[in-house]
Amino acid sequence: MPDPSTLTDPLTCLVEEHRIFRRETKSFLEQVQRYGALIGTVPLDAAPVRKFARFLEEDVDRLHGGKEEKALFPFLSGHLPPEGGPVEVLLVEHGDLRGLQHTLATSGEKLETDAEAAEVQQAVLDSAGQVHRLLDEHIEKEDTVLFPMAREVLSPKEMDDVREAFRAFEGEHGAILGRATGSPGTQERALPPFCAAGRARRDTAERA
Repeated sequence: MPDPSTLTDPLTCLVEEHRIFRRETKSFLEQVQRYGALIGTVPLDAAPVRKFARFLEEDVDRLHGGKEEKALFPFLSGHLPPEGGPVEVLLVEHGDLRGLQHTLATSGEKLETDAEAAEVQQAVLDSAGQVHRLLDEHIEKEDTVLFPMAREVLSPKEMDDVREAFRAFEGEHGAILGRATGSPGTQERALPPFCAAGRARRDTAERA
């Protein structure tokens, strides 16, 4: 993995965030798959389900998906087809991921009151598998199709504008790279320069 302190390219930053998402979704899926043959017979702890749902809502959707939708996709709109193009497909998948996140969040709440509810446990298992598959396919489309395409069609000036838009977005909402995700073995990492303002704002909010 490249040193995040050297990541000043916005598309490379997104790729590195994708690496985190793939690791986290694979880890969660492996955890819940252990319950596959035990559904309805043993309790399923609500805490990791709710934590993963928050991860999808905060990191995957709000911080990463929001950055793509507000600071990258608008710059591509003048170069790619408005209907039926790759951006439209990816936006639909963002919506699909939000639906799965909602299912997991709701299931986590239900498990708080009935940790052995078979239908809720099954919903968690099904949703975890769907998130893993959808996010993996989504990331593959962006890493191997959209981002190389963006490098081809965006001018140097437009790429600089994307970088500034990333800096502004992370300054307002926060950054993903440069902080531990909470998984075993993850450690604090240096921030890319354009993520520093976002981290400072986030840390101030967390201390309040």
